[in-house]
Amino acid sequence: SFDVIVSMDWLSYHRAVIDCYEKIIRIPLSNGEILEVQGERPEKDPGSLACIKADEKKLDGIRVVRDFPKVFLDDLSGLPPV
Repeated sequence: SFDVIVSMDWLSYHRAVIDCYEKIIRIPLSNGEILEVQGERPEKDPGSLACIKADEKKLDGIRVVRDFPKVFLDDLSGLPPV
């Protein structure tokens, strides 16, 4: 499987339909056909999610900031409210 970052504006402009349960994205093409991108379904239940509140905000804890360091400023003034 793979992950792609696509903006909601792009998806909306191209009239994409996202089916989270089936893990399918359908994008109508200009020739009338529909492009379907299907992700893999896990063999087992991914389990429950846990949430804890951090004592302090750290940028290195944000995956997209960590994975794309050249895109972000060295010193971000802060994070948006949660």
